[in-house]
Amino acid sequence: GSDSLDELGLGLAGESDRGGGGAVATMANAQASEGGRRQGGAAELCDRIHAGGKVKAAKELVNMADLLQAGGKEEEIAQATKYYVEALALEPENTRALGNFARLLHAQGDFDPAEQLYQKAMALPAESTESAVDILNNYAVFLHSVRKNYPEAMSLYREVLKNRPDDADTHCNYATLLLEVQGQQGTAEAEA
Repeated sequence: GSDSLDELGLGLAGESDRGGGGAVATMANAQASEGGRRQGGAAELCDRIHAGGKVKAAKELVNMADLLQAGGKEEEIAQATKYYVEALALEPENTRALGNFARLLHAQGDFDPAEQLYQKAMALPAESTESAVDILNNYAVFLHSVRKNYPEAMSLYREVLKNRPDDADTHCNYATLLLEVQGQQGTAEAEA
């Protein structure tokens, strides 16, 4: 695992080059399932698109990284990491890139850099309410499962549920946390 964002090549400083256009990543997403059936899969397709110089905007890099992260294969995760780093070099305050890269690092066991990215993403204005809630939810899971910071995780889960009252996964995570906390209290009381 990486101990810091610097080891990942992220200075997280620099000029922002805000670009639009998710058309390339949308094309990659549409062709990835077909390409995956034929040869090479999503990682190869994204590499070809990227190598062709068609990807210039951070948004497109994040879209491709998200697609690759969802695939979950080792080569796809490595490529997703590269794209998140590139996207953040272009737009250091891209909250979607920060939050989704944090989730990838969290899943890979790189907890310290993941936490740094979650915290940076939460400190910035998100591109949408949905994006902000995703970051809150993922950070709540991180605090709950990795840091065992139950009070902060509870607070974040409650905030997520205010915005998404029908989110079954968050309800389950919150209920699991409550049971864990009650179990600890019950154990402490039984030992006393």
